[in-house]
Amino acid sequence: MPNVQNTSNPQTAGAASRLTNWMRNRSWTIAMTVAIVNYGRRPRDSRNRARSENEKTQLARELHDELGAILTASKMDVAWANRKLKDSAPDISDKLRRALDNPH
Repeated sequence: MPNVQNTSNPQTAGAASRLTNWMRNRSWTIAMTVAIVNYGRRPRDSRNRARSENEKTQLARELHDELGAILTASKMDVAWANRKLKDSAPDISDKLRRALDNPH
């Protein structure tokens, strides 16, 4: 079975590297979400509580959009890799096809 990460094909290696870097750069979003949720657990008066809820809602929307973009890009990269490996590595291609077919 070929190793996709150590491939000599610069396009495949480049796509994997771009995806990894993109996901690493987005990890701050998750860390900030945890920090804000923990901050929001402190007792507050009703005015501050409403402002905190609005901030959480906005952050949840941003996080949803970020994760949606990551998943879309990942799906596109998996589809591309599936097309490239269909003939040379059918076992890997089959796993990629199943990942694309999985609705979760």
